[in-house]
Amino acid sequence: MIAENALALSYILPADVYLLANERALVAELLPVETPEAAPVPEVKEPAVTYTEPAHEPIKQEVPVIPAINSPVAASATPSVTIPAISTPAPAAGWPYNYIGSYQKNFLILVNYPGTDIMDTAHLNALEKTIRLKGMSLDDAAIVNINQYPGHDIRAIGGHFKPQKLLFLGKAAVPGGFNPPPFNQLAKVGKSDALYTYSFNEMMGNKDLTKAFWEQMKML
Repeated sequence: MIAENALALSYILPADVYLLANERALVAELLPVETPEAAPVPEVKEPAVTYTEPAHEPIKQEVPVIPAINSPVAASATPSVTIPAISTPAPAAGWPYNYIGSYQKNFLILVNYPGTDIMDTAHLNALEKTIRLKGMSLDDAAIVNINQYPGHDIRAIGGHFKPQKLLFLGKAAVPGGFNPPPFNQLAKVGKSDALYTYSFNEMMGNKDLTKAFWEQMKML
């Protein structure tokens, strides 16, 4: 039997078919290649693992003890402090000038008020408030009314007080024979910081003059 299709031989001849060497290549191309099925992989089940967390003892935290803010302080821990009373000293024997203040910071203020020992009460109150605005008080200064001491020049007054700060309140407060520094400008007079400025008669009720005075006064 002659068959052109080598594949047909398997249907025509149920017995074993023997192919020639040149026919084997043709049959290999035409017949489907049977691939053996891979053997199934058995499923491996891992044993279940149960995790038990070990028991821990609770951590003890120490809480700091904060003392009460308002705890009373033992009486023995607080030293007793005695504050001496501050008063205006009386002029020493032979001291030629009367003044108000304790002069603790060598701040000399010269004024001129006829008919009174020192100065007008309203003006004195205004001056005291001005000094307090500088963080000072009358205990730091000495106020001298030069009207009570005619003929005393700046050398005599300065020689007695030796001021570190010097304030002339008005033209009439400048002692005779003295060439004052520039008006309302902080300047040096000898070793003193000096301010020659308006009197309280001029400044009372005048905001512009008061402001100009204070701008220089706060630097003195």
